[in-house]
Parts: sequence; C-alpha cells; structure tokens
Amino acid sequence: MAALVQALYRKPHVARHAKHLRLTKWCTEDQLRDNDDPHSDDEPRRQRPTVDEALMRTVLKKVCPHPEEQTKWMGHLKRANLDAWVALLLPALPNLQTIILSVPQQDPTFFRKTLIQLVNAKIQVDNTPALSKLHSVSLITQTSDDAFESEKDAACAVPFFKLPSMRKVAGSSVRDPSDASMQRWTDGLGLTPHSSSVTQLEVDCGVSNEGISWWTMFCRRLESFEVRFGDPAA
Repeated sequence: MAALVQALYRKPHVARHAKHLRLTKWCTEDQLRDNDDPHSDDEPRRQRPTVDEALMRTVLKKVCPHPEEQTKWMGHLKRANLDAWVALLLPALPNLQTIILSVPQQDPTFFRKTLIQLVNAKIQVDNTPALSKLHSVSLITQTSDDAFESEKDAACAVPFFKLPSMRKVAGSSVRDPSDASMQRWTDGLGLTPHSSSVTQLEVDCGVSNEGISWWTMFCRRLESFEVRFGDPAA
C-alpha cells in the first residue's frame, strides 16, 4: 500500500485515470497490536515501508493542517499502519466513480476523519476536488480472518451521502449503528435529513432496521430501494 500511494502522488496524471476502486482486507493499528506507540520497534507482523518523507510531508500538509497531527501521521506511515496509508489513497484519486469498500472492525481513525474532510470539500490535491465524480459505493464484508474482520455498521457509509454526485449506496450484512458509532461517523459532517442526492439503495443478508432507516432518512428523492434476504453468495 505504501508503494502504491506514493506512486500515485508522484504521478498524478496516472492517478487521474483511475475510476473504480475496490478496497478490502485492510486493518487498523489496534487490530494488529494493542500498542499505539508509532515509534515502537516491536513489529512481528509487518515490515517497515520505504517512505519518501519529503513527498509525504507535502501530502500531509494538504490533508492535515496541524503540524502535531502531521508528525503523528508520519509516524504511523513509517510503521505500516494501513489505516494511515489508506486514508491518503482517496485524495490521490480525484476521478473515482465507484468504490467497493470494507471497513475494519476497529475504528479507522485516519480514514474516517479524512473521508469526512473530503466529502466536505476541505481537502484538495493539485487543486482538484476529490470524490467529486463518485456516484456509487458498496459496503461489503471482509474475510473471516480475525486480523481483517470488517465492520458491518451502517454508519460507515453515511459520509458518502454528503457528496452531491452520489446516486447509489449498497450494503451487505449491515447492522444497526450504536449511538457512539453514528456520532463518530457524522462528527463534523453537517449532513441533514432529506439532503442527499442518493436515489438508489441496495441491501442484503442480515439487513438492519435502524441502520437502513438512517440511510433512507438522508435521501431527498429515493427512487429505488432493493432488499435481498438470504445468503448473497447463493
């Protein structure tokens, strides 16, 4: 992931050609180890990536305005925290149209905060608004591997409802969000009921009641609502 993200920022003309993204099997720092010290040498499961510090400092200044947060973020990049790297992937791909996404079980702090900044148009790379062409997002579950267990919380998809270009949101095995989770994923979002341009919802396998009611509440003009029960793989 580190090599990919850095390559995209070195060659933005290449990144602009990407229109579809499938992002699965990634995890947070907490899921790999209960140690939040970004300078620890105890990393039995990961290798430290090669980081172009000059390049990434430039990127972080555009994504995060606070020097202390930039330093913290750089520390997590150096120790291969996938959450920190994945958070920088979306700003690098300004012309994305569709995303298939799984979200880690533990709160992906860097990704969540960056996504909210992006949908509020507070982050631009090379003067190009990120995600301005995104129209479809699918929230899926990951492998059963404990290290990569994914979140099924319907709140994870809520920030995407803020994008004016968004038309379709889909979810597999989504569940009702807790109050704390909904608060995290909407903090600073500024999304109000009946304000989203999403017109199509699709959910299957273990559909939640309250989670989907949140989704429908945000839609200004829902045109299609498809619910599939049973095993989605059958």
